[in-house]
Amino acid sequence: MKILKAQIIIFAVFSLAVSTLSEPIHSMQENQQTKATRYAKGTRELESRIIVQTERYLKGVQNLLVTTELLSGFEPDYVEFYLDGKLAAIDSEPPFEASIDVGAFTARHSILIIANRERQIATAQEKPAESRPQATGSFKIVITNPLAGNYVVGRTPITVEAEFEDDARLEAVQFYVDDELVGTVGQEPFELIHDFGRKFNERRVSVVAVDNLGRQATAVVATAPLERSTFFIEANVVSLDVIVTDDRGKLVGNLQKENFRVFEDGAEQEIRYFSSEERPLWVGVLIDTSGSMQGAKIRRSVFAAQQFISQMKPADNAMIVTFGPAVNILNEFSSDFDAMIDSIGGIQVQLRSPTPLNQAMFDSLQYFKDRVGRRAMIVISDGADTASRMGPDAVHEAAREADVRIYGIGIREMGMSGGLGRMDDPAAILLRGIADVTGGDSYFPTSTSEFLGIFQTIAAELRAQYSIGYVPPAAEGNKWRSIEVKLDRRGFKARTKKGYYPEGS
Repeated sequence: MKILKAQIIIFAVFSLAVSTLSEPIHSMQENQQTKATRYAKGTRELESRIIVQTERYLKGVQNLLVTTELLSGFEPDYVEFYLDGKLAAIDSEPPFEASIDVGAFTARHSILIIANRERQIATAQEKPAESRPQATGSFKIVITNPLAGNYVVGRTPITVEAEFEDDARLEAVQFYVDDELVGTVGQEPFELIHDFGRKFNERRVSVVAVDNLGRQATAVVATAPLERSTFFIEANVVSLDVIVTDDRGKLVGNLQKENFRVFEDGAEQEIRYFSSEERPLWVGVLIDTSGSMQGAKIRRSVFAAQQFISQMKPADNAMIVTFGPAVNILNEFSSDFDAMIDSIGGIQVQLRSPTPLNQAMFDSLQYFKDRVGRRAMIVISDGADTASRMGPDAVHEAAREADVRIYGIGIREMGMSGGLGRMDDPAAILLRGIADVTGGDSYFPTSTSEFLGIFQTIAAELRAQYSIGYVPPAAEGNKWRSIEVKLDRRGFKARTKKGYYPEGS
């Protein structure tokens, strides 16, 4: 893909007549028109032509192929593929193609394919192809995410806002990362999801915006490197997310590396990496929809889950899963929290259905592999497992492998005492066991206010963690290695995972 410098860009926007399509996507044919509006500025021009624009009911993986018939003689340098207004893929080598997973359930999606070509123009003084109103003011473009000095990793939205002195409006925005064009958006909302990779590297994020009067504005932010976080993806380093509380259960901040001691199988280890910086969250929320959850239980669960999701930040990702009678991945990991809140609102109890609790946890843990950041799972259920193919031991092993902290919330009829939460209750034993192994916690609320407060507690814990890394001693075999974190202050308690199996053994 060619790199377009911000100061030498011209936009040429092509409109198309769009018809309802019934052919397969790879053979979509549009009635193209060549009416264009050109913005003359600089010595180069980016020509963008819409090849396909349609809305259809789709599911599963869609294979998109731009054929020569679709291009109608237009020879692009690269092609952008958009799903529901968001850039999903870019291909810079013919044949231009992409595979996009739209989800397991049939839903209405918009598909937009744009072909782009860069070329030299004769003069920097070229006049606009169409006359425009005289500009009487100016405008400013501001990058609202990511912010300067913040850390970015993984799929993160780049968002902008425009400030005008007159009645003009934005017409197109180009997005650059490290001076490479990563996408163009020509309609609201002017934002783009970009994958910044697995390391917290310093990034230069810039945008070039053009308004309907032909004026151009640019903005640049530089994100911060976090070299201390790179060890979390190295196989020879054990990484720990540690929560510290005082004797009243209150979170403790402002501790330093010297306050911690780490032991593996009883032997003290040298702490090589330490950080108290906030890191992106990957959180799965599992909601029991078996028959016993009907009424107030499911209503409170849905409301609390929506409140939790609404507090997540743009760099975070969440996944929603329901279970009972089957395990249903309602939303795979995404940062589209508005859509997620809507889908949670549609959750309903399945009457007379069993509770595949272990199965739900096991299946969900598979989605956490290779996620960089703090990983956690919140499980809401009112009973013991009654329908899984595996027991809790398999869940424990999967949680250890994925390095996911699990929080269990055992709910019952509000205001009732006894029942779920007793030390000998099977559901309580299961939730307490998985939470203890993974460094999470278990809760058994007896009131609505307590139930909502638990989610606030979990959210605060996930944000206020210490990241610690050490190089483990050499050992043969796959024997379980226990971990203990101690503090040099009385009354403080450190909570993290209980141990691990050596990578690759």
